[in-house]
Amino acid sequence: MENPFNVEKPVRPTFLTVLCILTFIGSGWGLINNLFQLAMFTPERLVAQIQQITTMAGTETQPSWVSSMLSSSLEVLQTTIMHGKAIYSLAALCAVISLIGAFMMYKLKEWFLFIRDRADRPVVYSADLFRLE
Repeated sequence: MENPFNVEKPVRPTFLTVLCILTFIGSGWGLINNLFQLAMFTPERLVAQIQQITTMAGTETQPSWVSSMLSSSLEVLQTTIMHGKAIYSLAALCAVISLIGAFMMYKLKEWFLFIRDRADRPVVYSADLFRLE
């Protein structure tokens, strides 16, 4: 006779295990990278990069698409100088949320899939928040 109070533990699918492992690797690397960038962020280093890009953009032999790419790189660096700490802090926070969501997914807490999925979006859209007009 079976025990009616015996509840079977849910089995984690293989794809979910692979997804969790890849999320641990990606989010962990993102967290380490953003914390390193936050610790090493200095506007002087970015100003040196801006001067180097400006020197490269000054040559007349480059095609027009190269100069447009260099000018867009300058805009990104100028935005990073103004809001670097906020950008790296937000990205590190999103990586932590993604790690927590991956851990909860690994423990088969379904509602954390939604949180892990949404944790990566602010990093993508943060460039729009700090865009130069």
